[in-house]
Formats: sequence, structure tokens, C-alpha cells
Amino acid sequence: MIWKDSRRYVKINKTLSRVKNRDKNAKTKTKLVLTDPKYPNSVRIVPLNKKADFCLQCMLELYDTNYFEKDLILATQNHISPTLQNIRNTLVKICRRAGIQEYSLHALRHTFATNIVRKTTNMGELKDAAELLGDSYDVVIKTYFHTDSQKKVDLVDAIA
Repeated sequence: MIWKDSRRYVKINKTLSRVKNRDKNAKTKTKLVLTDPKYPNSVRIVPLNKKADFCLQCMLELYDTNYFEKDLILATQNHISPTLQNIRNTLVKICRRAGIQEYSLHALRHTFATNIVRKTTNMGELKDAAELLGDSYDVVIKTYFHTDSQKKVDLVDAIA
């Protein structure tokens, strides 16, 4: 995500991957590369709610955009793209400082996805949720659509 994308939405159109460094003179075995996503569904636009947009605007005011390599919103203290491990470690520190249970990035994605799916009221919205997540409709149904015992009772009662 780059600063110019921060306009109440996030445009996801790149993937940051760690790959083997094939340069003979390289000092490291691996390197980070920014590439196009593997799957067409991965390219998407995700709207930001007002709180998320506010937080990004606060970051923009706190930091000079020249601080970030390639104008990325997330960067390390060395002004480079963070690794997945950098992001994991930062999330753990944030959770500890906040005095809350530690969460993984996957758990946050799963919670977001489940909450989005719960808010859907029709098949069209469920398709929208799938697009937001960069998944297919079938994957969203299988992974994030959890049944509710009370709703089952209510459905049966509704036809009585």
C-alpha cells in the first residue's frame, strides 16, 4: 500500500515475496521482491472505514513521505519494506503494549473476513465480501461462513 492509495480505500495490486537471491555476489541468501499477484482475484480495492482512514492520515502527518522507500506506508526503521517477520514482531509488541491477547496476522484476516461475511444479507453482498477478500465465492462460503444454531431454529420457526 502506498501513500497515494490512501483515499478511503486500499488498492491491492502487488505482492511482496521473499525469493532466493541468485546474484553470485549477494551477501544474503534471499531477497524481497515486489511483483504482480499470482491470481486475478488478488488484485482488488478495499474501502477503508473512517477509523482506518483517520489512522492513515495521522501517520501521514507524523512522517515525511520521503521517509519511506518507494513511498510505502509500512517501512522499517531502515526505510525499507518490512519483512513478514518484521510485521509479526510489530503486531506482537502492539498487543503486549495494549495489554491484549497476542494475535497472528492470519487471525486478524480471519476475524475481518468472518465479520464481513456475518454482515452480509444477500448473495450479492456475499460476492462483494469475496471480492474484498480476494477469494472466490466458494472459498468464502467454505472458510468464513459459519452457521448459527439459533438462526437455524428461527428459520424453521419462520415457516411454521
